[in-house]
Amino acid sequence: MSTVTLGLIQVALHDSPQENLAKVVTQIRVAAGQGAKLICLPELFLYPYFPREAQARQYFSLAEPIPGPTTQILTQLAQELGVFLIAG
Repeated sequence: MSTVTLGLIQVALHDSPQENLAKVVTQIRVAAGQGAKLICLPELFLYPYFPREAQARQYFSLAEPIPGPTTQILTQLAQELGVFLIAG
C-alpha cells in the first residue's frame, strides 16, 4: 500500500489578486518542501469569497480563460516542484 501526502492550503485573502497569488505560491512551496505531493488551494483563492453576496454575478467578469495567466503560473510551479495542484 502506498501513501500520498496532502497539502491543504488556507490563507487570509485580500482585495489584491496579485498579493493573494503570491501568498498561495509561497504556501505551495512550503507544502511541497514538507513532502506534499497533492496540494489543494482554497476555493476562489485569488479574491475574497464573494458568492455569499446577493449580486455575485458582477464578479463573473473576473473569470480567466484556461489556459490563462494564473493556470500558467500554477502549471509551471507544479512541474518545478513535482506536485499536483487542485485549484478552483
